[in-house]
Amino acid sequence: MDRKQSIFVPNGCYVPSLPPSPSKTCEILDQYDHVIFHGDSLTRHLRQAIYMTLRGDYVRGGLVTNDTTVNEKCICDGQFSESKTCRRFDPYFNSMISPREVPGDGQEMCPDAAFVLGKRDTQPYLTRKGKDDPGESIDWDGVDCADATYKGILIVLQGGLHWAMNATDTFDSFVQPVLSHPKYQQCACLGKVRLVWTGMSAQSRALDESGYSHQSRENATIFNEKITKAFVAAGLTPGQDVTILDWLSFTADAQSSDGLHFLADVNVGKAAQILYLVERWPFPTRSRARDEQCLRIDSDSRPEHMPRQFTNGRVTASSYRRAPRSLRQSSLKSKVGGRTKAESDGRESCSSLPTDAVF
Repeated sequence: MDRKQSIFVPNGCYVPSLPPSPSKTCEILDQYDHVIFHGDSLTRHLRQAIYMTLRGDYVRGGLVTNDTTVNEKCICDGQFSESKTCRRFDPYFNSMISPREVPGDGQEMCPDAAFVLGKRDTQPYLTRKGKDDPGESIDWDGVDCADATYKGILIVLQGGLHWAMNATDTFDSFVQPVLSHPKYQQCACLGKVRLVWTGMSAQSRALDESGYSHQSRENATIFNEKITKAFVAAGLTPGQDVTILDWLSFTADAQSSDGLHFLADVNVGKAAQILYLVERWPFPTRSRARDEQCLRIDSDSRPEHMPRQFTNGRVTASSYRRAPRSLRQSSLKSKVGGRTKAESDGRESCSSLPTDAVF
């Protein structure tokens, strides 16, 4: 009897686990002038996976330092280790930079592209619950959607760990400052911003009993639902104004380095889903009259017809209660199936290297 490898195909949606080629990735991201990943360590790993994709290198492509120890020891899945040895990054990694200016092995990334990529912030660390500092927020310098030649901005947001999985605190302190900024409002009005929220992932069950029960899958499900309601209460329609990626099923029981931070296969899969999503997410049709109204948005005024997400009012916990029960959610829900690692021509393979994984 003939045997065939089983292939998991999500019903009704396209959920790839391997990203496009480096040249195609450059083409996709070059739809924008700014590509910003804003979040905690999970988003840092996602940015590393984007670098792996741009370089076409799954062995060392996610390493963003010239430190010889890191480049020798922290390869393959080790690129996503949270150990002090591997968690070293050159300054360009936490800056907005053109990929072709990134130090490398002599091969320029995206030599013909104009976009800048990275983490854009005004504080070095995210606010944690109980701290008095204003926390990290996006530095909007250089973002100018009113300029007819400005192509737009892609913002990928993720958070919650630093606020002890409290959806109210996360949204009010982390998401709302982005939505209420005049430049975000203007970009959204002009149809030049793509906002993606990546929900909380599934941590190992072992951590539930080790002081991290607040991050359990059950609490992560509640957290994700409340964040979605907060977006709706703020006037954003999921699937239209914001795309919400639900990665709980995708990450459940996947290999991780410490029970929370995942290895190369999951992070590359996340990067692939975002890239293919962005490729297929068209800009909305705009009218000249609407554009003229949008150009006049500033911190003190807005066109009367604009929805509430373009105002500067804060959305607080009480807003959640006003959210409708039935939400138009656009989620990608998938399980880790039988995947194979991508092989790069002439490059090292990770398949034979041992991995210390937590399940």
